[in-house]
Amino acid sequence: MNKKLLKILVCPYCKSRLELDPRTVLQGNIANGTLLCRMCKEKFPIINSIPRFINKTTNKKTKDSFNFEWDFYKYTKEQKKYYEKQIFDFLKEDKNFFRNKLMLEVGCAVGRQTKAIADYCKDIVILDISDNIEKVPKKDNVHPIQCDIMNIPLKEGIFDFIYSRGVFHHTPSTKKAFENS
Repeated sequence: MNKKLLKILVCPYCKSRLELDPRTVLQGNIANGTLLCRMCKEKFPIINSIPRFINKTTNKKTKDSFNFEWDFYKYTKEQKKYYEKQIFDFLKEDKNFFRNKLMLEVGCAVGRQTKAIADYCKDIVILDISDNIEKVPKKDNVHPIQCDIMNIPLKEGIFDFIYSRGVFHHTPSTKKAFENS
């Protein structure tokens, strides 16, 4: 996890600032450790450089379903051009629109659209409920977070652009998921 992510992460439950557990080893990026909420006392692990906000309130059925789906459907390098065309056709924006922007992708799966757009934006924070978030591209400007979009652990109003496709209708409340993003 890039340390700059600490500036925008908050507790998904009480929205208070998170702190790194002092026992977390820092060597450039944060590979493993714990995020602490001093307000509500919740603890969130950082595993393989990804902060994890999955717990007993997470919709297990949805998580397990997407774990299966993204294990089954593999992404190939040949598909990058297809997904790049798809995302820019869908967004109806020129690639230069994303330069110097902080972007949020809600429901990134294995990062198909992330791979297509990451080269064009300053930073992209990506969220997904499934364990397959481990498969997203490893780039300095890509910041994965494993979480349930019903409890997003990010400060509000900081993103220049928010993108989601084919995600909200899989949640218990499409309206709440949209409002949370």
